[in-house]
Amino acid sequence: MEDVGAKPLASGLAAVPDEPLPPIGTLGFRVQRYGMLKWGDLFTARQKLGLVTLGGTIRHSTNRQAVMEFAGLAVSRLTDIFNAQGVWETTKTQVRNLFSRQALSLRWDFAEASAFGGQAGDYLTTFETMVRVVERLASFGKSAHVQPADTSEHPLPDETTHIWFTDPPYYDAIPYADLSDFFLVWL
Repeated sequence: MEDVGAKPLASGLAAVPDEPLPPIGTLGFRVQRYGMLKWGDLFTARQKLGLVTLGGTIRHSTNRQAVMEFAGLAVSRLTDIFNAQGVWETTKTQVRNLFSRQALSLRWDFAEASAFGGQAGDYLTTFETMVRVVERLASFGKSAHVQPADTSEHPLPDETTHIWFTDPPYYDAIPYADLSDFFLVWL
């Protein structure tokens, strides 16, 4: 594994994410005191090898940018289950995803899924699910408009929309930007 992860990508980035985790004490992160200091430390050697191999296969299998980006997003999504912090979901007999809440805590034992085992959460299942979602969304033929606004002074006239989503201001209560790096580093 060290040989696979040691060779940098054409972009100059490390094949296995070597970016540092947020500093100790960052809200939502509780793994640094156990020696996990880089994003790549959250994966076993076998998982790193699988993810690096899968990423390389995607980069070299197509020259179509859209296909490569979509396949890469499926790898990013796969990491939520294919990591060293997954737990066994007894009610569904499968590995449960890491982010059941907005935090990254140490788990003293873990269940390891197969990235290619034909079960819920493997790469092909993840990819096919994403394709089905995109196909269904494309059939709507309508677009959405996203705009930050004060809910007490919304910019739309009354009765112009059927759905209105709001997101309360969490401020620093949930470190979304730091947590999203878990997925971003593999992209």
